[in-house]
This record gives sequence, structure tokens and C-alpha cells, in this order.
Amino acid sequence: MLRNGYKVMDIARDLHVHHSAVVHTLAGRARVPRVIRWLLEHGCPPELLGEEKKEERRAA
Repeated sequence: MLRNGYKVMDIARDLHVHHSAVVHTLAGRARVPRVIRWLLEHGCPPELLGEEKKEERRAA
């Protein structure tokens, strides 16, 4: 996030969610689908979010 210039408050504003939703999702204490989708679309590796890659999901 820092490397790409994203801040928690910027993400929260973009998604119209409370900043705590972003913080808790990043910390793994919550799974807010809108936040996860935004992070994935902006280059966050799925493994960091506990998301399987699509190929792995199909194989299971």
C-alpha cells in the first residue's frame, strides 16, 4: 500500500466505508468483501488476504 501511495483513509473514502473496516480487514480480524475486492484490484497479492488464487480454487 505504502509503495503505491495508498492510505487507509483514502481506501475508506473510495469505498464509502468506515476506516476501521479497512484496518480490520488488513489485520485479518474481519473480511469485508468490498475492501478485499478493492485491495485485489489494486495489486494486493491474494495470499496476503487469505484468498486463494482462482486456479487453486478450481483444482479443489
